[in-house]
Amino acid sequence: MPADIIILAAIAIFVVLRLRSVLGQKIGHDQSNGAVKKDNERVIQLKPVSPAKTDDATAESPLPPLQEEVLPEGYADEVKDGVKAIRKIDRQFTMKSFMEGARMAFDMVLEAFNKHDDETLKNLLSKDIHKAFADEIKRREDSGETVESTLVAITAAEPVAVEVDKNKARITVNFISEQIQVTRDKNGDVVEGSATDIDDIEDEWVFERDLRSSNPNWTIVAT
Repeated sequence: MPADIIILAAIAIFVVLRLRSVLGQKIGHDQSNGAVKKDNERVIQLKPVSPAKTDDATAESPLPPLQEEVLPEGYADEVKDGVKAIRKIDRQFTMKSFMEGARMAFDMVLEAFNKHDDETLKNLLSKDIHKAFADEIKRREDSGETVESTLVAITAAEPVAVEVDKNKARITVNFISEQIQVTRDKNGDVVEGSATDIDDIEDEWVFERDLRSSNPNWTIVAT
């Protein structure tokens, strides 16, 4: 037998034996102890995952501790209790974020109302409140009135009531704002208000949301 054939046969036998030795080792996940093994030296311990307790079939992250959000001391006890009730259902809720959104909604509604932007109003208001706004816009248009209203600043915004009925939450917010309001007739004459005077105006708006809904938006149900 030629020498080169003998050498090739020897190499082939060596390769087969080497593959057997490698394939016989456990590489990757070792199901016996729940660890990941590589090179028989580096072992990564996998922390056991405990199933989250939940009232429904949807697994949720644990409820964040309420102390993560420090509520102002000026809030009434009823408001603080209401916030706790909301967070038992909606674990992502914080009053800080809600109040930031409420201020934005207040500004957006006033601007949309002044511009007769029905689409924006429809997205922010409940059906009943939207109808009231739409009726007033139509009355203005029919009479030829124009209303010039400028929101100078929101000087105060505070939740005065927080209620939870089953999965539905309602938050009442008291707004104090500085506004310039003037109403002109079809001839452009001022019939109400002033184009230069700043008025302090107090409003109380009610926001509502189904806490189990995937829609995170709150709806204004009373103004």
